[in-house]
Amino acid sequence: MRPFSALTVMQFQALFNLFLLPLSVSSLPVSNSTTPPGPGEGWDFNFDSITPTPNLTYHRCYDRFECARLLVPLDYTSPSDDRTASIAIIKYPSDPNRYPEYSASWGGPVLLNPGGPGGSGVGFVLEVGEAIGEVLGRQYSIVSFDPRGVNNTRPLVSCFNKPLERKTWAIKGAGKTLGSGGGEEFGEAYIRAKIYREICNEGENGEMGRFLGTASVARDMLSINDATWDRVPENSGIRKKGLQYWGFSYGTILGMTFGKMFPDKVERMVLDGVVDALDYYDATWHHYLLDTEAALDSFYEFCFKAGPLLCDFYTGNKPADIRKRVQKVLTALREQPVRFAPSGSDSQIYSELFTYSDLQQTIFQSLYSPISAFPTIASDYLLPVEAAIQTPNRTVEMPFVRKPQLTCPLNGKDWRNEQMEVELRDREALPAILCADAAPLTDMTLADLRQHYNKVFKQSPTAAGIVALNVLACVGWRTQAVEKVPRELFMRKSAVGAVPVLFASTTADPVTPLRNAYAMSKLFKGSKVVVQEGEGHCTTSVPSDCFNAIVSEYFKSGTVPEKESERYCARQYAPWIGAIAGDRKRGEKPGTAELMKKVGEALRKNVGPLMMGTGRH
Repeated sequence: MRPFSALTVMQFQALFNLFLLPLSVSSLPVSNSTTPPGPGEGWDFNFDSITPTPNLTYHRCYDRFECARLLVPLDYTSPSDDRTASIAIIKYPSDPNRYPEYSASWGGPVLLNPGGPGGSGVGFVLEVGEAIGEVLGRQYSIVSFDPRGVNNTRPLVSCFNKPLERKTWAIKGAGKTLGSGGGEEFGEAYIRAKIYREICNEGENGEMGRFLGTASVARDMLSINDATWDRVPENSGIRKKGLQYWGFSYGTILGMTFGKMFPDKVERMVLDGVVDALDYYDATWHHYLLDTEAALDSFYEFCFKAGPLLCDFYTGNKPADIRKRVQKVLTALREQPVRFAPSGSDSQIYSELFTYSDLQQTIFQSLYSPISAFPTIASDYLLPVEAAIQTPNRTVEMPFVRKPQLTCPLNGKDWRNEQMEVELRDREALPAILCADAAPLTDMTLADLRQHYNKVFKQSPTAAGIVALNVLACVGWRTQAVEKVPRELFMRKSAVGAVPVLFASTTADPVTPLRNAYAMSKLFKGSKVVVQEGEGHCTTSVPSDCFNAIVSEYFKSGTVPEKESERYCARQYAPWIGAIAGDRKRGEKPGTAELMKKVGEALRKNVGPLMMGTGRH
């Protein structure tokens, strides 16, 4: 088993078979331990070396982390079923000198979920556990896990019997966004989704899919928290705590589900980048693109403010002129794609097409993290593509783009095949979880798909052709979760935890609009909404010392500013421009925003659009 899923820089494009360079191990936390790790305790650690146990037993791993495999019931709803799941867990421990675990000064575990569904919590903590520990305070242990069906947790989702079948299926995907062709792409996507459904619902995979639902994962979270506090020595005087949780994107669905199922088991809960739970469980996708165009408009505005010295795609006398230049490139690509070669390619003949759909997806994904992505889009995508359009038959070098290819030998040994296999297989968990949760879509027709596209097109012409594919994810999907939270329970406004649940959003999130945070907050009595000015998915895409101070104090004391104005954090960074000077609020934690940039980048690779069930992996 691997430490983390082979994640891509732009996971959205996996849906359309456009992969980017994977995360390198060198960018992960480096050990500062004075004691060298033993065999299997460093970066060669393998979860298979741990025997799953019903009690929480940690082992040193990845230099200065700790790992465990917790045995839990496969089917919580059937006490007579003795089958089990093994949950892969990772922990970045609290400061052992100042806040030893299970001492009176220890703050307990803070459980994270990076989104997805299907994001690897193990990989997430390896990347950002240290940063989040510094922001919240070293009195906490930062913990996460691979959910059912994902990465190092068992059961593992696998829709194909052989690696070659999986790779061939991916490569045959046309990679077209809806609306990018003459209309035939709707039918292709629809039929391809139905074929993929049949593949993934067969045999053991279909049976195991019943136990991957969010309600079962919420029970796993309760098991992890209970097992943690079961280790507290008797008569220690230490108070056992409920769940302390920070969930991002789909992680907000998981958090809300946990809160509705176990309202008395919540100690602290931060839900960041809020998904509309009713949209998710009803599989309607009505409220995803309300702020997408506002996020895209910021590209033109900040490029114009940055000027030609900073923004390579600057032009004209106003932001609208930059928009026209971008649209001109997209229009040209629709008629004639350009040839590109990834930099560093070891193949003399390797050349690919970069299409209208590819650029459309790339621009959309950049909206997840504009501070870092907008300059890259301008310099490394738009500029070279524009040059290639103006110079026919020119092959441009695009350093970040690579599309899946088969290399020999086809079944392993070659690292490119192995890496591709890992990337493709891990994404099969997303539709398996999503569709186990969703209301069955057994009678959806091709006409319904076109109608849905037209509806979301009114919200966002930019993203409609991408996100409209959401609705295809579960067409005819037969496997349903063995346990689901009743809709009426979610709709009922209820108190959760002893302190308010904290919802958080940016002012222009491309896939989880600010509206969602306020709508979901109404279902949780006493909850509060914190707003971070800026564009991007989750507050970590526009980090600020102000927001970090609010969250840190919330985990520490359970308090949230009462005044709405004090729950609004001004923008601290902007694309191209960098840090922005402004009035500092009392209680801010200077310097922590820089730490959270790493978290934002990790989320950009972990979270997905909840839309990969079309089989275009």
